[in-house]
Parts: sequence; structure tokens; C-alpha cells
Amino acid sequence: MKRFEDKTILVTGAGSGIGRATVLRFAQEGAKILAVDRDLSSAEETAALAVRSSVAATTGIAAEVEMNNNAPASGEKCKGALCGE
Repeated sequence: MKRFEDKTILVTGAGSGIGRATVLRFAQEGAKILAVDRDLSSAEETAALAVRSSVAATTGIAAEVEMNNNAPASGEKCKGALCGE
């Protein structure tokens, strides 16, 4: 069993750099991942890389979160992406 199997991880800034590297590492450890970035296409690319690079059946979900002071709405958007709501 991998360390993060049956765990769900939310990574912000997942579209590039350290965020993308974090997503890929968690994928290798078997996590389900919500890759969040201001740029949806970058987050989707990271999610696809995570699914392809993972030995386990990793689920990558990309979400675009608006940069504003509306944290509760952004949180609900992420929850919806994870839970299919």
C-alpha cells in the first residue's frame, strides 16, 4: 500500500513549478488529487500528467479558482470538483 492511498490531496498552484512537482509526487504515492490553479489549462495538463505518471489508479481533477477575496465560494468550487457536486 502506498503512503497516500485512499487520501485526497488539494494542491494549489498546481499548474507549474513546485505545485506541479507536488502533484506528481503525491500521484506516485497513490493519492487522489485536486489540482488547482488560476490557469485551468495548466491545471488540466498537470492532472493528466499525474494520471499518466502514476502506477496506481490516480484520479486527477483540475479546477480553476478565481483570484479574489471570496474564499468560501472558491472552497465550494473545489468541493464540487472533488465530490461531483
